[in-house]
Amino acid sequence: MRAVRSASIFLPLVLEAASGVTDAARADEILSFFEANHGQYARTTLFASRDRRGAILLERNGHTLLVGGLALRFRLAGGASTPRVEGTGRKDAVARHFTGGDPKRWRTGIELFERVEYRDVYPGIRMVHYRGPEGDWEHDFVIEPGADPNRIRFRLEGAPLSISPTGDLTAATPAGPVVYRKPRAFQGNVSVRAEYRLSGGEVSFQLGAYDRTSELVIDPVIGLPVTHGGSDEDAGINFAMDSGNNLYAVGVTRSADFPGAEGAPPVPNRGGFDVFVMKLAPDLRTVLWTTFLGGAADDFPQDIEIDRNGAPVVFGHTASPDFPTRNAT
Repeated sequence: MRAVRSASIFLPLVLEAASGVTDAARADEILSFFEANHGQYARTTLFASRDRRGAILLERNGHTLLVGGLALRFRLAGGASTPRVEGTGRKDAVARHFTGGDPKRWRTGIELFERVEYRDVYPGIRMVHYRGPEGDWEHDFVIEPGADPNRIRFRLEGAPLSISPTGDLTAATPAGPVVYRKPRAFQGNVSVRAEYRLSGGEVSFQLGAYDRTSELVIDPVIGLPVTHGGSDEDAGINFAMDSGNNLYAVGVTRSADFPGAEGAPPVPNRGGFDVFVMKLAPDLRTVLWTTFLGGAADDFPQDIEIDRNGAPVVFGHTASPDFPTRNAT
């Protein structure tokens, strides 16, 4: 941990009414819901999602992948400049951000969604972002009957591109390859041949024969490299149970993968960690709330306990001079 200043934190959390993590994959599942942006991110971001590998920021004209300190920008070419974008599958859980020392920049009650839909990115074509069954981010192109899939074109800015012998679209980054896996296309249970085509920096799809009177789905899957740092990256996850058998999980997340909200003070160390705390129902699957805590540098939890009032208490260390505390010791 890069500690230029360290303080022990005794932090009672105020619970917010709304309506298990047992390993890193489960934490990824929770953290990868799409958060609506209420000022906790840059103004250009509409929704955001993260896991231990990186982050995805959904913007009006595409998305940005953040991995290993690199920004890889996906931009549609020749599509609608202002498509209608909305979150669907809203969760009962909410997110909260307490980052930095200014309470005016803290955010609570942030909605979480399973999917984000872009309507009419091209005539009769929508794009749907979600997390797939294997834990990867996906964005389907859904082509209505009669619409033209040949209109779909996009660029990936920020890294050199190539198409592998297996048909994957690969962006070479210092953190490892970011792979848009060979696209799958289907109509109901019927598969349709689909391949990437790369020409002049633009990517398009080449499709086999299909029924133009039925809906067609093209499904690229985004594979991010899993980066590994020192032991600190894997430390600091603990659990506690309250009298109602609700589980509280505490851990760290690489908040440095996210740009600060517009107007916020610059973050001097973009490699820092923030704390997350999650409350899960007794079924260990229903997330009741998620809270993010942190400052400009590294913040690490060490333990979590439930006090006599049923509130979670997090113990840990921070190197952030602006960590959002009211009772530091």
